[in-house]
Amino acid sequence: MCDSNTFKTVNYTPQTDPSYNQEHHLENPAGFMDDMQSIFQDRSGLWHVYYLNEPTWGINNEIGNSNWQHATSIDGTHWVNDSDIAIKSRKLDPTVKWGSVATGSVVISDGSIAGTTDGDFVAFFSSYGAVNCGEQSIWAAISKDNGHSYQPLSDLAV
Repeated sequence: MCDSNTFKTVNYTPQTDPSYNQEHHLENPAGFMDDMQSIFQDRSGLWHVYYLNEPTWGINNEIGNSNWQHATSIDGTHWVNDSDIAIKSRKLDPTVKWGSVATGSVVISDGSIAGTTDGDFVAFFSSYGAVNCGEQSIWAAISKDNGHSYQPLSDLAV
């Protein structure tokens, strides 16, 4: 794991005034919302979006805990965030071998991706800090629950 000097300390005051809440757009439930990773319509017409989320941003000045949050929409305007994080970093799930989850994409498998069946969601994403500080790798993870949670497709990076 990385030593404590890897990440910088950031001090800020969280903004909790509800007058800043979005009415018709996607809003992060907690922490720091970062880049959109994948947006697509599934076979039923439901919209899915994944975005980087650091849920512990600002708590004890902690950073370096990037995860993928998942939200869905029937109309592309009104979004519902999942109650849990879709792809968790090792800080939140010590059973995974990747570190912080970074940029990537999701595809709906037609069954031709090894280890998947038709209709599975497969995420391909980069990760950093898995073993050695600064190490980056590409991972694949599979969802059998319409994109709400993911498990490693393999014990090894792609």
